[in-house]
Amino acid sequence: MKPIKSWLLHPVFLISLCTMILNDHYLKYQYGNWLTGKLSDLAGLVVLPVFLTALFPRHQKWMLLIAAVFFIWWKTALSQPFFDLVQKQWHLHIPRTIDHTDLFALAVLPLVLYMKPLSFYPSLLFNSFRLFSGLVALAGLCATSPPRYYQGGDRDALFVHRRLKTSSSEDQVIRLLHQAGIGAERDTASFKNITYQNIYLEKQDSSGVKLIRANQVFGLQVYEKLDPPKGAYIIPIMAFGADTLRDVRFYYADWGKRKKQIEISSFKYSNLHQWGDPVEVNKATKKFGKLIRKRLKAVLK
Repeated sequence: MKPIKSWLLHPVFLISLCTMILNDHYLKYQYGNWLTGKLSDLAGLVVLPVFLTALFPRHQKWMLLIAAVFFIWWKTALSQPFFDLVQKQWHLHIPRTIDHTDLFALAVLPLVLYMKPLSFYPSLLFNSFRLFSGLVALAGLCATSPPRYYQGGDRDALFVHRRLKTSSSEDQVIRLLHQAGIGAERDTASFKNITYQNIYLEKQDSSGVKLIRANQVFGLQVYEKLDPPKGAYIIPIMAFGADTLRDVRFYYADWGKRKKQIEISSFKYSNLHQWGDPVEVNKATKKFGKLIRKRLKAVLK
């Protein structure tokens, strides 16, 4: 039985993959600093070309070139028209930060060029690990640095992420809501949490003026005001018995025939400050999210 060569089980690839996922989904948000900002770029520029080479093993140099070109496109303003199109047409926000200092990570590519696939004798265990490694790499590359929440709202908002399919047009939806006494208005502002980006505050004390990162200030959250996408609406007040919700935000998305839907984004609740237990906050958020969806569904049926 002849051994089989595999890129996806190379120790350097596996270490880089684990580093990228751990950094993107935990370290960036717990210890946001210069290192965590660059670590995923370095690890990703090992994972991406090796993953592509595993798919096309006879074209390693071409895969390195493709990875380099894609990384430059992603990290510069060249890709901005694409992100603007996705935001406008499908109301999707793909998190990324243009930072030209990230391009230094390209220096890792020549090292990848000298990597060689490892040889293994085929077995069920070997094939399973190789498949698992490839699937994790694909998921990690597609889900890099997920946003903590990008929706219409602000620091007091609770995010629900509820969807409701509808056959009605945007105008019909708003008219039906108004007829039911639900005053939906066009949203005029949405906010994106940018606390963990390269935001610095100027602080002056007896030692002089110094800059400190925003995410190092306890309790401080920094938001960027954005223009809401087309189809963004806000319901100022929605009552459920003794509970009154404010600023219920939703998006109307029309992707063609039979592909219309309403995405309920967020709401505010005046008693939020009374909840100290995160578990109770989560339960209440799910409860009101279901109630909002049920109310809208009953109106639009």
